[in-house]
Amino acid sequence: MYPKDSEALSTLALTPDAWRVERVQEIDSTSSELMRRSKSGRFDPTLLVARQQTAGRGRQGKTWLSEPNQALTFSLGFLFNPKDWMGLSLAIGVSLLKAIDPLGSLKLGLKWPNDVWHIGPKGPAKLAGILIETVSNTSHPRTDASRYCVLGIGLNLFTPKSSGFEGQFPQPIGLLEVGVDLNEDELLARILAEITPALSRFEGQGFKPFRSDFDRLDLLKGHEVTVNATPFGVAAGVSESGALMVNTPSGLESIVSQEVSVRPSYIWQ
Repeated sequence: MYPKDSEALSTLALTPDAWRVERVQEIDSTSSELMRRSKSGRFDPTLLVARQQTAGRGRQGKTWLSEPNQALTFSLGFLFNPKDWMGLSLAIGVSLLKAIDPLGSLKLGLKWPNDVWHIGPKGPAKLAGILIETVSNTSHPRTDASRYCVLGIGLNLFTPKSSGFEGQFPQPIGLLEVGVDLNEDELLARILAEITPALSRFEGQGFKPFRSDFDRLDLLKGHEVTVNATPFGVAAGVSESGALMVNTPSGLESIVSQEVSVRPSYIWQ
């Protein structure tokens, strides 16, 4: 039995089986749909899964291309009230990797601030992306959850063959090609089992409990990075709040996710 909209749970009260699960064959964007619902006051904790998105969205307005049944694309909508939102995408990335690579044996890592990459013999390939959006829920009677959060994840099941990926860096790769052969239900069960408690932990404690795990998975640390296509410095990990730390000629500087796009300045060998 799911709560009514007026009784929507904050993440501190959520369990993996508390999500209202909905599946659709095709939709423009699962995140866009949940954001539309929030405008009419629907804040119930929802997992919306699509077999194909025709207008999937990534960070900074980029498009997430998905072919029918080739990717697991879904969004979670929930009430959320952390003390500090910074570092949320990093915490979700850590939890996602625990779900799909619990033994840490698949050469997967996290590219700050919101991508999952596989590092193979030909260099990095993108496996998944994370998009987080929020909207004020002033129409909602609860006062302990100030915003409605929509967490979107696109996870390639198979390596896309579409010509739309030509020239893209990094090239996409699928779970099957990196060694994970799970059906959709198994994947979702694993992901919810990791992400649900992680959201509660983040709401109560912020990014700090996830920092050491992120440091272990950080693909940029120690590498030269460019910011807006301009050489910037050498990545030096992340701060306690999740900001990217970069050693530059003028000293150590911090970068927050909403400011810039960061890309390593060389290809892994």
